[in-house]
Amino acid sequence: MREKRKKPKREWKIGVNLNETEYTQIHEEQKKTTCRSLSEFARNKLLGVPITVFYRNASADDFLPIALSLKEELQDIGNKLNQAIKEIRTAEHLGVNQASLDNLEAGILSVGIKTEEIRFRMHQIYQQWSHE
Repeated sequence: MREKRKKPKREWKIGVNLNETEYTQIHEEQKKTTCRSLSEFARNKLLGVPITVFYRNASADDFLPIALSLKEELQDIGNKLNQAIKEIRTAEHLGVNQASLDNLEAGILSVGIKTEEIRFRMHQIYQQWSHE
């Protein structure tokens, strides 16, 4: 069984007076780090302990809503294609319905356009990320 290490008890406090702007600035800086509390952040800063900061790629943040929107559109198009194919299969013995064929053709065209849009946007993001 491993022995638990006891952390040294913190008995001393340091008071620092800040105005609202200073407090907000320090608190915002702390939120960008792995420090769980403002006290931990302040202690690490004062003692010169390295602080891990989270970095975010803004272009990835911008792309996520676009990708999700494209995904939803492609799902809708896929559903419409499936419906058109089912209509054609059920009406095969009666002869092919021209409206169903038109729907299928429009769906295939939409998929092609969206696929090209995704390819183009992915290429833009790749170019942007490769230059950072």
